[in-house]
Amino acid sequence: MAFAQEQLTFYNEALEGVIDNLPTGVNVVRGSDLTYQIVNPAYQKIAYGKEILGKSIKDVWPEIYPQLKELYTYILETGNSYHAHDEKFVIRRTPDGPFEEAYFDHSLMRIKLPGNEGWGVLNTATETTERGKAEETLMKERELLQAIIDNIPVMISIYDPQIDVLQINNEFKELLVGLKKIWNILTL
Repeated sequence: MAFAQEQLTFYNEALEGVIDNLPTGVNVVRGSDLTYQIVNPAYQKIAYGKEILGKSIKDVWPEIYPQLKELYTYILETGNSYHAHDEKFVIRRTPDGPFEEAYFDHSLMRIKLPGNEGWGVLNTATETTERGKAEETLMKERELLQAIIDNIPVMISIYDPQIDVLQINNEFKELLVGLKKIWNILTL
C-alpha cells in the first residue's frame, strides 16, 4: 500500500511539473459550473491581470462568455473536440483593461474528471496574435492591390517563371472574352 501511495504521489507531482512547464497554455474547466480547476502559468499569462483558478469562465471572460459557453456546452454534450487556428477573440487581459484583438490556436476536448466530478474540458491554447494580425494585414493589402490592378485602364497580366498566368486584371479579361468571341465566329 505504501508503494502504491508513493507511485501515486510521484505520478501527480510529475504530471503537475509537466503541465506547469509547458510553453502552451493549459487549463481544465469543470463541466457542471464551467469553473477553472487547473490553470498553468502559460495560460495565466494570457490574462496576466486576472485571477483564473477557481473562477468561472463567465467571471474570467465576461466579454466572450456567450461564445465560450456555447462552445463548451457543445463539447460537453457531444464529446466532440474543437480545434481552431488563429481564432480571433476580443478580450480584456485585466478586469478593467482595454478591449484588444487576440488570436489563438487552441483545442478543446472533453475529459472525465476524477471522483464524481463528471465531465470537464481540457483546453490547450497558444497565442498567435502577431501572426494573426500580420495575416489579416496581408489579406487587406492583397485586396487593395487587386482593386488597384482591376481598375487600372490598361491590360495587366502577371506570370510565374514557367510563364503560367498568375493574375490578370479586368481589362485583360475583357480582351480575352473579345478574342474568344472572334475565335468562335471564325471557327463556325
